[in-house]
Amino acid sequence: GGGGGAHRGNSFHEAKRVPPRLRSRLNDYKNSGYDRGHLAPAADHQSSQEAMDSTFTLANMSPQDPAFNRDSWAAVEKWLRDRVQSGEASSMTVMTGPLFIPTADRDREDSYTMKYKLIGKNPCLVHVPTHFFKAVVAELPDGKQAVGAVVLPNERIPKGTPLSSFVVPLAALEAVSGVLAFPRLLDERKRMLVQAAESRVLPHLTTTPLLPPPPSPPPPKLKKGQPPEVAHLCERFDCKRAQRALARSKAGR
Repeated sequence: GGGGGAHRGNSFHEAKRVPPRLRSRLNDYKNSGYDRGHLAPAADHQSSQEAMDSTFTLANMSPQDPAFNRDSWAAVEKWLRDRVQSGEASSMTVMTGPLFIPTADRDREDSYTMKYKLIGKNPCLVHVPTHFFKAVVAELPDGKQAVGAVVLPNERIPKGTPLSSFVVPLAALEAVSGVLAFPRLLDERKRMLVQAAESRVLPHLTTTPLLPPPPSPPPPKLKKGQPPEVAHLCERFDCKRAQRALARSKAGR
């Protein structure tokens, strides 16, 4: 969260602990057309100058389209931060990362092609992700949890696009990323409750989710009048807010 006295120095630096042949370099981004996009946001690390500066290592960067980085991605970061600062969430655990998602081949069923750009100098190239994701577990003031995941394309996104357009099933994100989300926060029982929450929310979103849910057992049903122990993020917070409103909102719905 914010509130510290740290200032943003934009002190981008290479990750010296990583062997030179394996790490990103400052020159990789020069004249590439891509921003050095934060994964862990600088604004979430204002507790000390050291914490703020640590977010500017290139190990925390990924090539992002400039319009995406400065508008939509920044807006999502701020929207999540505001949920805590406004008191709607007591705390929040966020997992962030790049994704490489293929496109379906038109001439063959169940056939896909991966296509993306690279920057830098061969053979030490930096791969440009096709998408980025955030998965969230929010601890709520009433003791419950809200869970959700979004996947956004690494490109300029129209200003009026609601955040709900990018909501995906958590299990689908895990399948495409190869990473199990929040193993210490979500046991198998809670994962089933997340699936149940998604079954309540996803059918009412404005668009079809980018990633379909993977095969899984049917989620448990709530007893009539029983409040969910685990809610979907969009059940507790307003996910339909437009990107432009997200970017300039201070807090609240």
